[in-house]
Amino acid sequence: MISFLQRYVTLLMLLAVPAIGLGQEEADADAPPASTPAPSLKTSVSVAPSGVRRFEPGTWSTLAITAWNRTDADTNELVSVFVGNNSSLQFARRFWLPAGTRRQTFVPILIPKTSSIDPSQSQSASPQIDASIIRVDETDGGETYKGCSSQQHISKTPLALDYSVTKSGLLLHRQLPDGTGYGPAEDWNAYEMAYKAREAAVDSRIMIDFGTDFLPPYPTTLDSLDQMVISGDRILDDSAGLANLRHWLYRGGRVWIMLDQTSMETVTALLGNEARCSVVDRVEMNEFLLEDVTSEEAPHAWSSEVPVEMLRVFAGSDDSPCLVHGWPAAFWQTVGDGQVLFTTLGPRGWVESGNATLPLRSMAVRFFQPRDEVVVDATDMGSMLSDQIGYRIPSRGLAALILGLNSLALLSFGSWWAWRKKLERLAWFVPGAALATSAVFLFVGSRNTVAVPSTVATGQVVRVSYATNESYIAAVTAVYSQESGDLELIAANGTLATINTDNVQGTINRLVWDDDGKSRWANLHQPSGVVRYIESKRTVTHAEPRSPPGTCHDTSLSGP
Repeated sequence: MISFLQRYVTLLMLLAVPAIGLGQEEADADAPPASTPAPSLKTSVSVAPSGVRRFEPGTWSTLAITAWNRTDADTNELVSVFVGNNSSLQFARRFWLPAGTRRQTFVPILIPKTSSIDPSQSQSASPQIDASIIRVDETDGGETYKGCSSQQHISKTPLALDYSVTKSGLLLHRQLPDGTGYGPAEDWNAYEMAYKAREAAVDSRIMIDFGTDFLPPYPTTLDSLDQMVISGDRILDDSAGLANLRHWLYRGGRVWIMLDQTSMETVTALLGNEARCSVVDRVEMNEFLLEDVTSEEAPHAWSSEVPVEMLRVFAGSDDSPCLVHGWPAAFWQTVGDGQVLFTTLGPRGWVESGNATLPLRSMAVRFFQPRDEVVVDATDMGSMLSDQIGYRIPSRGLAALILGLNSLALLSFGSWWAWRKKLERLAWFVPGAALATSAVFLFVGSRNTVAVPSTVATGQVVRVSYATNESYIAAVTAVYSQESGDLELIAANGTLATINTDNVQGTINRLVWDDDGKSRWANLHQPSGVVRYIESKRTVTHAEPRSPPGTCHDTSLSGP
């Protein structure tokens, strides 16, 4: 019977059409290694924080794996990671490493919740948690461990924990430095404007600069991020990163696009048909009045011998809090559950004498807010899925009836023997009544177990983006089996499937990602007579545009 569940759950997770690929990974024989490992190692592996690089308890994050193969033969590597002291839950990446190459890939990890972290770390000025890295050698006889670059079987790398209320990211230009060794002036101006704005809003200048060429290609990459500031078109060269950013935005993220330094091609790639603004021209100004229409303060007068650029646009939005000569210097647009802030005035126009102007401060307070994502919890669908399975826990009324009959029997026989002065008979009656009651409970429980066939039930919440022809699907799958056995759980490319393993002791549960983009759980055990819930998230891209089926009302759905 468990084989039926294995095939069904595998098929269930493969039904999704892959929306994003595994992304860009590096396999370059000529590229020099970032750091040279010990020459005695013919193949070596190192692991370091990647993506957001600041780890929030209870959320998914990403580590970068860099591997070197100095041999003349291709090899396969399996690198497994566990966080903190919980070695029974591991996250692994299996990948092919060609001969004579260096390759970089990524592995998603789940940071334990605060309750599972050493309390002293949460009170520390620099809280951190260790990630333990294992190179696993898979053979017919089982698994053995290989040394990492440090020649140790298990190496550790510290991960900085972040308890910030909001976390912000930066995606800036990545042009080569000029003759002075510094980056382009546009980068520094955008960089300083973003930092001044965050400092004015939340009294913190800490922002995460995504300095690598590509974002990690997993849908969990940006889960712990609240805002993203974009200046330039670098994201266009990262198809997987662009898809992840778009999904994150539609699920409640906030994006600030400096439109004077970012092309409409990038805006259209990110927003799809929701890109409403249109460019008129580009002008330079030495002086202007920056008006904040949300404030009663007088317009801010700005002047400089060095002109600042402004992109004049038709916003396609009525939410334009800042104006310059009647043209929108900033405007907002709602996209899915998220919001996009566009600025058309160059960064220098928002900062004067090293300080953020009042219009920038007002705009920053609205932008730097925590992300509010709609989360589908397994408990929300648990009762509905249990009804579909037919699984029932014996009611409290039945339990009360059985215990009541037990108490009544004790009271009746006790009173009778007390009247007959034979209370010594209670010495064998009380244990006998307890055994009989236990037998009744076991009988009721076993009947409930065998009466329900092995079943898989699924509930989904689907949110359709008509602007990008994509659907965001959050699903909960309930698995019930009469017999215990191994559960094979395979998720399609772009799908994250998680299952609660808190009550499993003595077994290493490992979530493994492969080169084909699929992920699979290893060593999952399905107990008999128990319902387990599998949560999954995925994005499906439709080949043809979808149209709304109707209009939702309080209690009904009407036609188109």
